[in-house]
Amino acid sequence: MSDWLEINPKEFSASEHVQIRGVNIEVFLSPFDLPEAVRGSYDRDAKKFLIEFRYIGGNEPLATDMLESDTISIGKHSKRIYKIELGQVGLTEGEKIGLRLILPKVNAVLESLEHNRDSARRAGNYRVAKKILQQRAEKLFQNQVAA
Repeated sequence: MSDWLEINPKEFSASEHVQIRGVNIEVFLSPFDLPEAVRGSYDRDAKKFLIEFRYIGGNEPLATDMLESDTISIGKHSKRIYKIELGQVGLTEGEKIGLRLILPKVNAVLESLEHNRDSARRAGNYRVAKKILQQRAEKLFQNQVAA
C-alpha cells in the first residue's frame, strides 16, 4: 500500500456559480466533502488498481456499488467517495501503471456517479475527486509496476 498524498483543501475549494429558480448563487463545498488525502495501489494478483480517499472526521459505514468490472465505495450517509477499485487493469511484467490506462476508467466511474440521481447532491465532491486524481495522477501511479 502506498503512502497517503496530503491534499491542500484551499487548492480545490473553488466556488461554483449555479442558478436555482432563476437566482444566481455562489456555492462552496463543505470542508468535510473535500478529501484531505488520497493514495493508490496496484494489486498484482487481482489485477486491480485501488484509489482511496481520506476525509476530515474519519470513516463511516460504506455502501459498495459495482459498475461493470469496477467497484466504488461511498459513505452511506455522506455519499462521499472513499474507494474506487478498478478491475481488469492487466499489465504485462514490468509495465507501469499509466495515466492512459487509469484516468479514462476513473473518469467514467466518476461521471456515472455525477449523473446518478441518488448521488447527484454530491456531484461537487465527485468533480473535486476527479480534479485531484488528474492533478496528482503522476504521484499516485508512481512506482506501481506489475511483477
